[in-house]
Amino acid sequence: MIVSLNEVETTILKAARGAGMEWGLAEEAAQAAIWLVRCGLPWEAPALGVLEAAAWQDLPVLEGPHLRPRLAGGRLCPILCGAYLSDLGGGLALMEQVAFPILLLPFATRCACALELAWGDVSIGLIAGRASIRPKGARGLDAPQAALVTLRPVESELPEPFIGPARPRGVKVDARRWAKLQALEARTYVAASSRSRRSGAGPGSVDD
Repeated sequence: MIVSLNEVETTILKAARGAGMEWGLAEEAAQAAIWLVRCGLPWEAPALGVLEAAAWQDLPVLEGPHLRPRLAGGRLCPILCGAYLSDLGGGLALMEQVAFPILLLPFATRCACALELAWGDVSIGLIAGRASIRPKGARGLDAPQAALVTLRPVESELPEPFIGPARPRGVKVDARRWAKLQALEARTYVAASSRSRRSGAGPGSVDD
């Protein structure tokens, strides 16, 4: 099944709202998904996993440059971590128990300096909105959880090849996962009723 980038963005945005995420974070989730889509990186399973787990409800604790879950056994939401990263820039160095850390990548590319984002066997160099995935970094990109995610400044020169946002006409999606995202999206819809129609929802007599 092929969908457009616009469909991806609007579906993730509405699915995030349907799952209970506030508007600001929902918009960030949609933008992060689009960045990953354009780079050909995993996005569908990570986005769905975060929304189904409602990971953003476990508020993080910031201790200096470290971010950790407030609750024992909790997981940090990568979208919420990304918002912290956007605010703190290079001031955030370590995140613990992050769900689907690949969703942090679009936020890390916004930092002005060259950085290395790493978890498990994944090591990604970032500079000027582009990413350089080290040879060992191709494994574990779609990991559902990372015990530790580190972020550190590196030299401005990074090894090639780089990956960066392209402009594909469409993207192939998994029908089962896409249906689950659409089910979350449907929660934002208002049920049809005579009252809603009287107040202006849906087509009127002039539209016929």
